[in-house]
Amino acid sequence: MFARLAVLSAFTLAATIPATAAHKETFVQLGQGMQAMIYEPATPGPKAKVGLVTIHPYSAYINHASCANMSERGYVVMCANTPYTNNQYGYSSVEKQFPTITAAIERLKKVPGVEKVVLIGHSAAAPMMSYYQNVAQNGPAVCKGPEKLMPCEDALVQNLQKADGLVLLDPHMGDAFATLTYIDPAIEDGVKPGNRTKALDLYDPANGYDPAKRAANYPESFRKAFLAGQAARNAKLISEAQALLAKINSKADGVFADDMPFIIPGGTSARLWQPDVSLLKKSKKAYPLLKADGSTPTETLTSVRVASGNANEARGYGSVLQVSVKNFLGAHAMRTLPGYNQTEDDVTGVDWASSNANTTVNIKGVTVPLLIEVMTGHYFMRPGEMILEAAGSSDKEMVGIEGASHGFTPCVPCGPTPTHFGDTVKRTFDHLDSWLAKRF
Repeated sequence: MFARLAVLSAFTLAATIPATAAHKETFVQLGQGMQAMIYEPATPGPKAKVGLVTIHPYSAYINHASCANMSERGYVVMCANTPYTNNQYGYSSVEKQFPTITAAIERLKKVPGVEKVVLIGHSAAAPMMSYYQNVAQNGPAVCKGPEKLMPCEDALVQNLQKADGLVLLDPHMGDAFATLTYIDPAIEDGVKPGNRTKALDLYDPANGYDPAKRAANYPESFRKAFLAGQAARNAKLISEAQALLAKINSKADGVFADDMPFIIPGGTSARLWQPDVSLLKKSKKAYPLLKADGSTPTETLTSVRVASGNANEARGYGSVLQVSVKNFLGAHAMRTLPGYNQTEDDVTGVDWASSNANTTVNIKGVTVPLLIEVMTGHYFMRPGEMILEAAGSSDKEMVGIEGASHGFTPCVPCGPTPTHFGDTVKRTFDHLDSWLAKRF
């Protein structure tokens, strides 16, 4: 992927690259380090009036799976990289990605025949796209409330181009929620992170972890103690960051005038539900499940994923989150509430409104047609459902793709054979095609 991008950078603006008999690719520069590819059907038909925008806040999506798959189904697709590609912790607020989205929409609308634009948010792009569309529809006031740990930057949230629809593929709840759920409560002293509190160590066999299987079955008593400890450490980190921010803003002696480093040992690798697959296992209600045999029963969507605990990373330098004060508060922090908990079909006790960097709070202001597709080879069944429940749209739908991994391909370890779940990529984009065709 990266080798290809380096080659593409050598092309001049709007250099057209023959791709397959089914689609063509045109490389474009959107300005300020924003590179993109326009994928068009080789022979445009009625669907080409719909343009799709696929962007991720920090992953290279210039050749994302949706690009060729949807252009070959007849749509015009803009796939772009932001200036923060491969730099997950380089931006202090998610709205710093908004110029790329606006530029992509404006450029896509210049393609002859494109009349409607639909945003596609896959994984961590879901909170970004939801946030963008919320502000585009409702104005900057939605991201400036006193409840926010870091209100939005005024210059970045003005005059945004609205989209006509929103598609969230295996949607993430947001970087702020991710960081909260990764914070390791077994580390109490950031100066001596190697000293761990055994009673709160999710990788200690005494607490239910099996090192051989990298899996766990945590008793309720440990889960409650762990989550209480996680919430307490999270609150302490937020307090420390806010105190540093106050010094920065007041130009106090001994701090930089613009920002300060904020280092969190045990900030990336202590997510409880990864080793314990009984947590966040299923949705609360029933939804259509697109199965390998071609059937579409309506049932509770249940994850088929395998355990993925990583004790070595959690106990080593790989667990260190290295950001700045503004990075942390603006893009990676959110408060908890009393009752913070994770169960087989829910997450409770999270102050979603405290951060702009999450999907559930922003989707409330989104009223355009909404499609959510969740992959049952991953763990976003209940998160996807929570987003659906919160969405302001009257036209909203969620489906599951049986056995698909987070990247749409079949989850091979999840099934009895490598081909057990069939062509999950085709099912994912066939359904998106049919949903779009009915509405646009």
